[in-house]
Amino acid sequence: MKEKNFLWSGKKVVSGFFITIAFLMSLVTAQTTLADTDDPTPANGSHYQYNEASYYDKSTSSYYHGVWTDAKDAWNNTGAFTWNEDIDPNCLTFTSSVSENTGAWADATGMTWNNVTVDNMGNQTGAKIYLNRYNLKKYGYSKQERTYVAEHELGHAMGLGHNEEGSESVMNPANRDYPIETCDIDGVNAIYNSQSSLSSSSTVDIEYAKDYSGKNGVDTLKNDAQDILMGTITNSVPHTSDSEDGNTYTTQTLKISKSLKGNITGQIDFNQAGSDSVKVENSQLLERGDSVIVMLNKDDAGNYYVIDDGQGIFLSQLSNNQVNNNLNDLKTDGGPSGFIRVSDQSSYMENTLQ
Repeated sequence: MKEKNFLWSGKKVVSGFFITIAFLMSLVTAQTTLADTDDPTPANGSHYQYNEASYYDKSTSSYYHGVWTDAKDAWNNTGAFTWNEDIDPNCLTFTSSVSENTGAWADATGMTWNNVTVDNMGNQTGAKIYLNRYNLKKYGYSKQERTYVAEHELGHAMGLGHNEEGSESVMNPANRDYPIETCDIDGVNAIYNSQSSLSSSSTVDIEYAKDYSGKNGVDTLKNDAQDILMGTITNSVPHTSDSEDGNTYTTQTLKISKSLKGNITGQIDFNQAGSDSVKVENSQLLERGDSVIVMLNKDDAGNYYVIDDGQGIFLSQLSNNQVNNNLNDLKTDGGPSGFIRVSDQSSYMENTLQ
């Protein structure tokens, strides 16, 4: 836990004497939001049969080959999992790097596709694991920080999900500062010692340059968004890249009923990661007829995209049956609410999202 301490003192003259008043530091200690993580990092539901797997590195530069090698060695040194680099390009699991800033890759630094192939028991046999050179460079990641992102993506392939916001964990949702911690090792051991339950469906974990978890994250998200729009989805067009760059996304058309930030009217197209056949973790693919509030930015090519996918999507409680069926289980932001944040199922009133 990182702390920043402040000591206040004052002096007052009483009958010729100076009386010094010092406040106890514990009464005015300000702590950062970083959270010590005592519990094992949670599982994502996908994993190999054993705590060992091989991968082929498709990196074309020695720099990124070195990043993946350092990340592999870091995990191997924990003793919890063993990665073996294969020289066979047909290996079912591969690491690679792309240079993209549009579609699913907007503001993403890394991405892992789990369960690309599975055995007849549902165990993962193949995964696609990426780093995004474009955004790692854009946001000034050092080589060590890029290695931490690579360790994070390998963690997803091994079966780890994202840790809590502010966690001191390599699986922090927007990690660039933390190596593999004890909680991460404990998480891997829990998966392979107990052979935790499996999901055989293909899922995608995306790491973004910035995390907007929690209510404070929503406040930051509102500030960072160029446009905040309310409306109804009228059309959805999926896009799947022919190359193996992981860039599967859907262009959504929104008929705008109200602009909460910005001055766009009429309708707008924006991109959302994933498709009908590719599920993004902690998100939900929007469908025709959904009433939503979306937090949008433009990528460097000028295309609108929803920020951090599920973190920037708020579904109307009145338009989505799946959400309505679970209203009693929702966390609320105090009082009646009209929109549910997809990433964490928290509830917000319209006027709190502008």
